[in-house]
Amino acid sequence: MVISGRAPARLLAVALTTVLVTVGAGVAPASAAIASTPTLTWTPTTGRVYAVARVGDAVVIGGTFTALWSPNGATTVSRNRLAAFDATTGALLPWNPGANDVVRALEPSADGTGVYVGGAFTTVGGAARARLALVSLASGAVSTTFAPRPASTVLALERIGGRVFLGGYFSSVNSTTRLRLAAVDAGTGALVAGWAGQADSNVAALQASPDGTTLYVGGQFRTLAGQSRDYLGAVSVATGAATAWRPPAGCSDTSNPCYVYDLAASDTAVYAGVGGPGGRAVAYDVATAQRLWQTTTDGDVQAVALDGGTLVVGGHFDTAFGGQPRAGIAALDAVTGGVVAGWAPRILYDLGVWDLLAEPAVLRVGGGFTRVDADTTRQRYTNFAVTPEPADTTAPAQVTGLVAAPVRDTRVTLAWSASTDDRGVSGYRVRRDGAVVALLGGTSWVDRDVVPATTYAYTVEARDSAGNWSTASAPLTVTTRPPSTSLVTPQTAWRYLSDGTDAGTTWRDPAFDDTTWSVGDAELGYGDGDEGTVVSPKGLTSYFRRSFAVGDPAQVTGLTLLLQRDDGAVAYLNGVEVARSNMPAGPVTATTPASSDVSGAAEKAFVSLAVPSSALVAGTNVLAVEVHNASTSSSDLSFDAELVPTVAGTGPLVSSGDTWAWLDGRTPPAADWTAPGAADSTWARGSSQLGFGDGDERTLLPTGGTTYYFRRAFEVADVGRVAALRLGIVRDDGAAVYVNGVEVLRSNLPAGALTPTTRATVNVAGADESAWTEVDVPVSVLRAGTNVVAVEVHQQAPSSSDVSFDLRLTAS
Repeated sequence: MVISGRAPARLLAVALTTVLVTVGAGVAPASAAIASTPTLTWTPTTGRVYAVARVGDAVVIGGTFTALWSPNGATTVSRNRLAAFDATTGALLPWNPGANDVVRALEPSADGTGVYVGGAFTTVGGAARARLALVSLASGAVSTTFAPRPASTVLALERIGGRVFLGGYFSSVNSTTRLRLAAVDAGTGALVAGWAGQADSNVAALQASPDGTTLYVGGQFRTLAGQSRDYLGAVSVATGAATAWRPPAGCSDTSNPCYVYDLAASDTAVYAGVGGPGGRAVAYDVATAQRLWQTTTDGDVQAVALDGGTLVVGGHFDTAFGGQPRAGIAALDAVTGGVVAGWAPRILYDLGVWDLLAEPAVLRVGGGFTRVDADTTRQRYTNFAVTPEPADTTAPAQVTGLVAAPVRDTRVTLAWSASTDDRGVSGYRVRRDGAVVALLGGTSWVDRDVVPATTYAYTVEARDSAGNWSTASAPLTVTTRPPSTSLVTPQTAWRYLSDGTDAGTTWRDPAFDDTTWSVGDAELGYGDGDEGTVVSPKGLTSYFRRSFAVGDPAQVTGLTLLLQRDDGAVAYLNGVEVARSNMPAGPVTATTPASSDVSGAAEKAFVSLAVPSSALVAGTNVLAVEVHNASTSSSDLSFDAELVPTVAGTGPLVSSGDTWAWLDGRTPPAADWTAPGAADSTWARGSSQLGFGDGDERTLLPTGGTTYYFRRAFEVADVGRVAALRLGIVRDDGAAVYVNGVEVLRSNLPAGALTPTTRATVNVAGADESAWTEVDVPVSVLRAGTNVVAVEVHQQAPSSSDVSFDLRLTAS
């Protein structure tokens, strides 16, 4: 892997820039490579290492261990919860003060001759010390002048100048009330008079700003120094008063909160290791507290270490980080949050990694792990060597394949093809109308800050971990749709419960009190990396509720529920079941599995289900949906929904999943095949999606053809009530669409007359194969009564491995 501009973690790299300015301009900095295999070190025989600190020429570790193995495994030496090694050779030092209970935090003294030790102990080095002590590195003797007395466990320490800041479970220090956060004199241990920092729940992480004026605080609290702060905030080093810096919580799951375990900081960003549903690493702007990026995983992130342009993260994740296979440890681009390619040791078991120390020549790792890859001799503490690499000045390839699908009134979903780089791409930068609006590690993003009926231009650039940016992609112009007439719109907020409990049956009722449930934007789910809100992966069933208003239900002549569900779902409108998809018949409980596993493109597809409009009431209505996995071992869950009304001639005219007449073009259709009155009684019939080769088809088409033809009739009672007409199509590779014989769309096909042997302009691959292309269609093509939409789909070559077609047409 590549690490840019390395510096010791406590010195704090300052090369990052904010989300709103050009990042990484000019010559790429020097870089270094972390070895994939750790070096042999002394390792604890049992317990965990919770803290690792560089103190002068030594490295000190603290935790719950009581003995160490030598690197060759031949010697066992007693060390009670504290040990020290030569920082260069790794040799075990004779230093052996010992503690009688867990050590959770270490911090070097200002002169490097001693180490502050925090934890749950009551004696260190044979001296009575209540949970906080200063120990000489030369002798192991405990300072007789530094003797503060926290009333309970110390979890975090940070020394800034002549003060030591401590956080943890305690409610008092030196018999004076100090709620979980305190400042003491670094020499005497006396409380700093008038320092007002406190928290209403545990403090687990402390981090100084590079200029030493601000203390960032993380933990389980909801108020900090008397101000509302969700698990992360900042206080003045001088006074302890809360600053105005208030970042959003890492997640909104009230049953599984996103507690903050560890922090790192630069001049421009604060980085948090976060738990909760799946766990994540999050970067926040130091000036605005805006979330710069968030990268999710499948377990708590318990340690972060900033090292130049790289953020190393550790925890008890064991499957993937940011969609890339990673276990226990990963390296992220500090600017984008993308996973750095190439470096992927697997650190496993007993909650993985608890602390990281990044130094110029070594990355030090402590935790409870008992394996590194297949090697069981690296347990609880290990080192990875770091060596310089030549500067990388080669930028990634230009991003291609930028598409927008779907495009809604207040949401634009972008996707693009992955870029390439000689050392690996580590993230992307999205610009809207020239301004940077997103930094991320993946290849898709939802813009939630757009307004209806407005045109925007998007570009995307790729970045490597050395800081090189590609040239911008070709711009993509997108016009958002007019304001939606749907009663429930996709990609918007739902209340949800995903804590593994059985919600019973009352949760479906309109009067049910869901104010204690979590709130988050759809797509809701876990495991795929594209969620708007990650929910907890607990149990078989998750529950979702959304209220909406209807003025006059009599005006609604029909309802269509467009439902994204992975795996199965049951929907209720005002307490009455109105639809179920991929679920067995009969009563449904929290332990009822979906009928089958849903995978591939079907996980993202919206199933069209008719809903009786008679279930609506005037005023407030509630749509409630329970989503069931096929098994408790399922790796993912997905949910979103749209409720589309038909109001006096408006609504869906053609929906995804409808039945189509189709014809293999090797038997050419009649010349008038696009006309409303054309004969299609001999054509085959099948529901969409129609195609072959991708595994998500409802109707299989024969392979080997160049062109396939489709027809479907629909009714319009009163054309005068239709103000707008929106067409969406999935086409692989190219398509032409006709309404009542009038061509309304040509996509990825050449100009001029089309024949059964005409080929698509280019081959469509990847995400484009299942992407919806959305266009407005002139209402003038409609007529009262029966209308016909006709489509011809052309392959780029008869030997193509797949073909796809689906279509929806909506009147408003």
